[in-house]
Amino acid sequence: MEPAVRCGLCSDVRVAELQYKCAQNTAARAMFIGRSSGVRPQGNQRRPLKKQLNYAALRKTCIESGALWEDQEFRADVTALGSDGGRWLKDSHGIEPGAIGWKRPFELTDDPKFFVEGLASTDVTEGIAGNDWFVSAASALSREKQLFNKVIPSASSYSLVASAEGGKTSSKFTYCGLFRFMFYHFGRWKQVLIDDRLPIDPNTSVPLFAKSRTKDEFWPVLLEKAYAKYLGSYEALCSHRLEQALVDLTGGVAEILDIGGSEMTPQLKDELHARLSDASRKGSPLCAMHELYEEADGLTLTEGRLPCGIMKGRPYTVTGFASIDISASAAIRTLFGGRQQLRMVRLQDPWADSKYTGAFGQNSFKSHLSYSTRSLRRARNRALFNPCSSSSDPDICPNYVFHYGSSFHGNAGGARTRNPGVSSIRTVTASCQDHRSDERLIECQTDTEQNNRTEYMYSTKQLLRFHSSSVEWTRLSQIERSKLGLKIEQAAEFWVTYDDLLKYFTQFLICHLSRGATDRSGFFGSLANYGSSLWEHAFTGEWTIGTKGSIQDRAGGSAADSVLRNPQYLLEVIQEQAELIVYLMQESPFEAIGFILMKVEANRQFRLHRQKEVIYSSEFLALRDQLSRVGPIPRGRYILIPCTLEAEISQTYLVRVLAKLGAVVMRELLLDQPQKTFLSRKLPSLVTYVKIYGAKDLVKKTPFSMSPYCVIQCEGTSARSASGKGTSPQWKFEALFYRKDPKSSVTIQVWNHSLVMDQCLGRAILPPETGPELKEFELALNLKKCETPVGYVTVETYTTNDVLSV
Repeated sequence: MEPAVRCGLCSDVRVAELQYKCAQNTAARAMFIGRSSGVRPQGNQRRPLKKQLNYAALRKTCIESGALWEDQEFRADVTALGSDGGRWLKDSHGIEPGAIGWKRPFELTDDPKFFVEGLASTDVTEGIAGNDWFVSAASALSREKQLFNKVIPSASSYSLVASAEGGKTSSKFTYCGLFRFMFYHFGRWKQVLIDDRLPIDPNTSVPLFAKSRTKDEFWPVLLEKAYAKYLGSYEALCSHRLEQALVDLTGGVAEILDIGGSEMTPQLKDELHARLSDASRKGSPLCAMHELYEEADGLTLTEGRLPCGIMKGRPYTVTGFASIDISASAAIRTLFGGRQQLRMVRLQDPWADSKYTGAFGQNSFKSHLSYSTRSLRRARNRALFNPCSSSSDPDICPNYVFHYGSSFHGNAGGARTRNPGVSSIRTVTASCQDHRSDERLIECQTDTEQNNRTEYMYSTKQLLRFHSSSVEWTRLSQIERSKLGLKIEQAAEFWVTYDDLLKYFTQFLICHLSRGATDRSGFFGSLANYGSSLWEHAFTGEWTIGTKGSIQDRAGGSAADSVLRNPQYLLEVIQEQAELIVYLMQESPFEAIGFILMKVEANRQFRLHRQKEVIYSSEFLALRDQLSRVGPIPRGRYILIPCTLEAEISQTYLVRVLAKLGAVVMRELLLDQPQKTFLSRKLPSLVTYVKIYGAKDLVKKTPFSMSPYCVIQCEGTSARSASGKGTSPQWKFEALFYRKDPKSSVTIQVWNHSLVMDQCLGRAILPPETGPELKEFELALNLKKCETPVGYVTVETYTTNDVLSV
């Protein structure tokens, strides 16, 4: 590889073979490299996303000109590090920002690659920023290839070496130092372009922040740089949170379930298990954490590991659930108090540093071998296989032919030993014509007190069982363990029982993925083809300050007398009931925001101007995003009102409502009253509100059970209630009618639902003298052929000529 040099014409780092093109392409280079002007955002202030550049055209221009791209919006200097030129690095870590170098991947290693041996969820390690959330977020992202390809669309085609296509005679180069990433921003996927100049630690000459465990792999550090640009600076990474990163990387909504200090009843345990396992089954990123702070005061920081080996404050990725039948094995059943079923959860430590020692802990399943004196002594007391003896391990075929591999002495190589009696360890491959695949064995040579050397050979499965720190594993035979079906699919994974999960972890984070349903601004939801049963309605909006009563007056705050001035969204539950996940997101600076949910009339179509029953009010928090779970709420129409805590605050927001597919429909309410149309040029002069609580003494005309419902009609429009039961049904049904003719009547009908034909049980007409005061009374139901009442309905109603008062 040619050494990298700096071009004297453009100060761009390039291989020497490309320099001759620079002078010929100065004009072309000016098309995509320009000097920015104006005030640059400092610290963790997010830069406003400008008009997106055309990535394909920009890359083509770079390749044709032979230039390595330089990002002028996120320069490779101290301004990208944070406020005051990255002063936080000096204050916190003693690193002078001016001493930090910026290098491209090919200047750091001879063979830079975007991926090394594929994508793994344990590739990432944190840097000096201490952003452990980034390790967990990148790990969760890398487990879902479809999500990963959404964030890094061209990952598979990225090359990190400036080499020619088609041999040395070709003049076409494919590498230009330009990388594209996509992040979810306010309901849309936004493109972020970066160059490959990376901040380097002046003391160690390695990337300063996050990096890969493999020195030649660069996707983690490039992803982190793109995210730092998205947030505004590297300093912003220090104060970011895992739930925010998962939203930006997946387009989902993050929910935190905090069970610390709460008493978990069997019912609550079952409900939580159902929620977590359902999220895992849908492919939603899921993490478990043990809170860093003591429950007593919530302020005392307690770092370190729990006695079981779980690291406090570290997000562990939940990778699977299993319910295993232990009734067939007496040994397994005895370990767990005679239970027939056992719920298991598989976790992964993104730091590849699992030290879990609880039930079914498998911290010996690592890429390297680690032996202790105790485990070797315990192993020597078992039936081992010695090629020179007649005893044999039942796991090892007696017809094996042995092929000896590399030998490790003491602490050399990949095997670490803390037992001075172990003189060497070497790998052995055993092959046999009776077996399809070779068996990997481990040979240990031990020196006894009499200086007699003894060789022991173990199968890998046997050795792992001997060395396991879990008592449960060591008591089970290989056959019994295989019956459990507990598979380890990736490095640093381990299984825990569900009871131990609730014992050792206090918080769970679910990033719900959804399908988009509608958005006025054209957003059709993130991951529209992703296999999730949650459907999303997303709307971007703004609290604006304007003249009272105008359409710009949309910043009413949360006070009861002004909350209805805020933007309103009509939400209709069309199933029997629905559970909602309501997510609010705002731009910085962050204000205290929340939302209110009100129950309204079954046929409401216009904005609400009169206070209704509040069925849910969220907390008001000055955070970037917040999530609330509402319900289940019954069938009907509701008004969702996002609002700031205080009035007269201007701010933009994103509201997202997730529910099961087909459970709800939602739209924004923009109009205050009906408008003139081509067919109807007359505006309403009256509005009538009707609430029917229920009926009584209905006449039963069928031997079958009754399912009565009511219908309210006025001027050609109608509203129907849900079905009740018996001869005294309760509906609490509300409807609203805009009337153009003051002489028109409002009719109430009661029907009985039938599989063949619905039957009318009675009718009543509201008296015309109802005024603007809310009145409650009882109306008799009648039929044409019956002079006596056939039942009664309890009604609450008012009529007003102020159509903007309802």
